[in-house]
Amino acid sequence: KDSETKWRSLVQNAPDIIMIIDRSGRISYVNRNLDGILKESAIGKKLDDLAQVEFRTEYQKNLQEVMNSGAIRSFEVELNTPSKQSLWYETKMAPVNE
Repeated sequence: KDSETKWRSLVQNAPDIIMIIDRSGRISYVNRNLDGILKESAIGKKLDDLAQVEFRTEYQKNLQEVMNSGAIRSFEVELNTPSKQSLWYETKMAPVNE
């Protein structure tokens, strides 16, 4: 219980956006709003649905690599906000062992 409380405090107060994405590619947790995207509206969506079309293939490739091999991947992705604003994010993907 104490370690879970510490983990939640660390993640909720982190300056970076932290997401948990399930094996189907859906966002199951996000610690805070993305610029222009409320965290509540991101839950249940696929991150590649938010990404610019030209980044979806690379995102899917990196997600599969992380899921299959456990490797950590870094890449940049351009996301669309509901107001059609385009935002760039440096992304690091790593597996979460449950």
